[in-house]
Amino acid sequence: MNFLRKVILLVFVLASTLFSELVPLAKKNINKYRDSEFARGTYLIVLSNSDLNNSSLETFINLKKTQGYDVTVVSFRSGNSEIEGINGNTNDDLRNYLISFYEQDPMLEYVLLVGDVNQNNDNYNIPTYEIPSYNEAENDQTDYPYTFFDINDGQGENMLEPHFFLGRWSIGSATDLSNIINRNIHYAKLDFPYVPDPSYLNNALVVAGNYSGEGTSPQNWPVTPVWTSKWVQEELFAYGYSSVDSAFFHKWNYDWATSPDQIEESWNNGIGIVNYRGWGDARGWHKPQFRLDEIESLLNPTFSMPVVFSFVCNTGDFGNESQVFCFGEKLITAGTINAPKGAVAMVGPSDLDTDTRFNNVLCGAMWDDYLEGRQSEIGPALHTGKQAVAQEFEGLEINGTDIGEFYHHVYGVLGDASLSVWLKEPNELYLDGIDESYNIDNSFLNVIVEDEFGNPLKDAVGALMYNGELIAKGLSNEYGELGIDFDGVEPSSNLNLYINRSQYYQKEYLINYDEDLNETYNATEFGDMEEQSDYGYVMEAIPYYWYEISDTGTNLNLVDDTNTTIDLGFDFQYYGQTFSNLTVCSNGWASFIPCLDGNTNDNQECDALSYFYNNSITFPIGPYGLLAPFYDDLDDNGGTEPFNVYSQWIEEEQAFVIQWDNLANGHVDEYCLDNGDAPDPEECKKETFQLILYPSEYSSNGDVNEDLNIDIFDIMLVLNIILDIHNPSPTELVDSDLNGDDNIDIFDIMAILNIILEGTNGGDGEIVFQYKEIYNVDDHGVTIGIESPDKNEGVQYIFNTDHEDPYGLPLINELSQTHGLRFFVR
Repeated sequence: MNFLRKVILLVFVLASTLFSELVPLAKKNINKYRDSEFARGTYLIVLSNSDLNNSSLETFINLKKTQGYDVTVVSFRSGNSEIEGINGNTNDDLRNYLISFYEQDPMLEYVLLVGDVNQNNDNYNIPTYEIPSYNEAENDQTDYPYTFFDINDGQGENMLEPHFFLGRWSIGSATDLSNIINRNIHYAKLDFPYVPDPSYLNNALVVAGNYSGEGTSPQNWPVTPVWTSKWVQEELFAYGYSSVDSAFFHKWNYDWATSPDQIEESWNNGIGIVNYRGWGDARGWHKPQFRLDEIESLLNPTFSMPVVFSFVCNTGDFGNESQVFCFGEKLITAGTINAPKGAVAMVGPSDLDTDTRFNNVLCGAMWDDYLEGRQSEIGPALHTGKQAVAQEFEGLEINGTDIGEFYHHVYGVLGDASLSVWLKEPNELYLDGIDESYNIDNSFLNVIVEDEFGNPLKDAVGALMYNGELIAKGLSNEYGELGIDFDGVEPSSNLNLYINRSQYYQKEYLINYDEDLNETYNATEFGDMEEQSDYGYVMEAIPYYWYEISDTGTNLNLVDDTNTTIDLGFDFQYYGQTFSNLTVCSNGWASFIPCLDGNTNDNQECDALSYFYNNSITFPIGPYGLLAPFYDDLDDNGGTEPFNVYSQWIEEEQAFVIQWDNLANGHVDEYCLDNGDAPDPEECKKETFQLILYPSEYSSNGDVNEDLNIDIFDIMLVLNIILDIHNPSPTELVDSDLNGDDNIDIFDIMAILNIILEGTNGGDGEIVFQYKEIYNVDDHGVTIGIESPDKNEGVQYIFNTDHEDPYGLPLINELSQTHGLRFFVR
């Protein structure tokens, strides 16, 4: 991201929160809370019965305290002398308790339900809710209603904004609980000899099956489960993983690829992450096959465990009628207390018939948040994926069910929702100038948290413990400064300070509290450092000017869902990077970086995928450095329709043109038959449009009067605008502000003069989209816009909706043969 302008916004607030709302740290990267102050909150454990409050649970409670959580334990049923009992019988009893708890403690951050739904011994059950599936005549289990409710703040009940995050440990005995706790403790600590070599976390496994059930021809199986998994694989390699194994099932290998051999080998060799997309049910993954029996029979016992992400039907169905333990439940309870098998936690859905397009979006958004460092804890990361489904498919209903809301319900965490997922082997952190102990002479401490290179670490949680109890905590700012004020401890006492941060080992320090000089405690000042994407590309509508190249251009010989990489013959600068090649796809897009190639072990180029299911600009899945004049599923109807995409350099215009010519839209291509059998030939819609690249030395930036020349007349026009002699059009207003400072002044005249004198406007090239005939007929809509190579910013004209722009850009149905779209850096 070194080519992004980083705008640092410092908003200083006092740690006392006099001027800001205190919000649990887990919500830090949720937009609503961006201007708030954050702290580690409360962790509530709800046991299915009070007998589970035993010594094994105490070790887990202590871990959470050292991580900075105020821990409360209650029993869903009756309590005892040590813990409160809810005395609940129904799901509403528990929900009402959680509402009351949250009203009294709005810092409630995580809830852990310790109990199943369908155990024969009801003493180990905690009830859940059910919602109807939109695809099947069945009900699905969901714990999600526990997390959202009206808190009388005038905002009402918003089910897309949970008040806290929830996970479930499904157990059928106290032994199951001890088994789960033991693996969680050792995963968090990575302590020797239980975890002899933490470098296993540098390895990952992606598994996928392109399959849609018996009776469906392999030619009709979906392709995106494998494609999405290849995208995850590329991203993990680019992140720095040493090994990312794959086990894929698809139409080219289905005769033999059902075997679980690759999964078994990779899992037993040691992996930190397992990601699955494809076909499954409550028993597990079907293609390749890895089910309940394989967990016990094929996996070796070990504490070097992965976290499993299972974006496939029913594998997280904790209330399944046929399986007492579904696939996810089995993963977190398999083996024994001291010889566990499976995983430390699992993400999966309860619904039996989730859809590929929604699972792909959920998977991609979650992984993007992990790898970009916006999330590390599994509950908030899953929430990011759910939010993406709601945003990418905003307003979509199927059989009367809101899709965004449905996927919030059915996906859940079988595990501790606060679990910080290790992405590779963690690093060491340090306190500046402090070894293992620290002497203080006041009832507060101020330290600086750094990495191994001396760089400050932000968002490190400090937990101060005394006699096994959490007495105070704090959060480091962007300078690594961490302050903790405490009371209730007599001088000459020893305290324990634990420092926690994602992707770093927890560090413990002995604090010698010698005396109290009663000096004034200066609270840590916080400034929220935000990266605001503002490279400078803008968009405007320009007059339609078509370069017809179907008779003179080079046919790229594309067919349905294919791509090719071509040599531009010149250097083109885009978002500060220089490119000489362009990948062109049949589905109405081009890209400067079709895929990543982080795998340096295979000596092969990365696999450029011909993405056809369009998403919004900056959505993580898809090509990098995207140019999307009309990104949609363009089709040749099984080879029955002509498919022509052309390219040509036009010397006299100094322009490179790509033309998608008279291509059928895959949403209606069945109507395009020309043999008289078409149900309704009038419904056959074909798309013709162009992508035009102008290298920076030929860019029209500075051509305010749009006469295809940059000269004294452009300077005179800007001068007349400044002097109020000329009333500018909206386009002239945009074009006149060359330096992008939202003012038209002498500096813009100087910018034009520099372009004239230097013979170039310098920097980034210009992109133009032109439309001869287009139809936005897909039920998911088309994507039009551009995107940076790192996918962190872009300019979007339209996605999945009718375009309405406050700046007067034409609607999409008004573009054909009237307007083009120009993208340039001001």
